[in-house]
Amino acid sequence: LTVSSVLPQKFIIVGDMGTSSPPGSPMVSRSVLPWITNEVDNNRVDMILHLGDLGYRLSSGNRGKRFMNDISQSSRKVPYMVNVGNHECEYNFAYYNQFFRNMPAPATDSEVKT
Repeated sequence: LTVSSVLPQKFIIVGDMGTSSPPGSPMVSRSVLPWITNEVDNNRVDMILHLGDLGYRLSSGNRGKRFMNDISQSSRKVPYMVNVGNHECEYNFAYYNQFFRNMPAPATDSEVKT
């Protein structure tokens, strides 16, 4: 396998998705997630980069778990790399570290997308 044999690489880059919106505004994550899932399911993307402000207050009730469930259909098929935003800093990044402590982790042969 060479670099040129897997080019071009296709990325989805998102940020500030959250799990809630102010009253009267659209739920951004609820409208974007089906599109992301469709792109992944149809092999039109090789990696997702999430540039912070992941689930907004991951520490609040089941919000963090809901966010992880929301992205799981895509993140189990392609690499889903994240970095922190200002919403992840609560409790000294405890919940961010809880949900993403193994990222990145080496893939097993069965996990590698071909």
